[in-house]
Amino acid sequence: MNKRDFLFSGAGAALATAALAAPEAAQAAAQGARATPATDAAPGAAWLGRTQRHPDLAAPSADRFEAYVGQAFACGDTPLLLTAVTRQPTSCARTAQFSVHFRAAAGALPATGLHVLQHASGQRLALHLEAGAASADAHFSLMA
Repeated sequence: MNKRDFLFSGAGAALATAALAAPEAAQAAAQGARATPATDAAPGAAWLGRTQRHPDLAAPSADRFEAYVGQAFACGDTPLLLTAVTRQPTSCARTAQFSVHFRAAAGALPATGLHVLQHASGQRLALHLEAGAASADAHFSLMA
């Protein structure tokens, strides 16, 4: 098969069309990834774009949890929404104290105790939640 036959056959034509359309598709995808309309993000949630991932919660920090504000976590059959992260002032620069606040999306809050939470990304973490009147809170005191 010579080059001319290949280019005008079905496979060659498909490759040529894809090569010509690729710059336009790449440009449209880049523009879409840069756009951050408020309507695309959940209220209070940090918009992560199409190519970014949520941070790993294996080593928890206030900054990592803040990326999940507005996101749902499954706690057994109860979906919990992460509503806020509150940082506590410390006198030592090597410590970090913060609280993570959840509210029940539907149903009752889980009882005080150790619970396994799972995010839609597949990440699982075990937290000791303190059930309050309106929220379930997890408290952290970390040393660097």
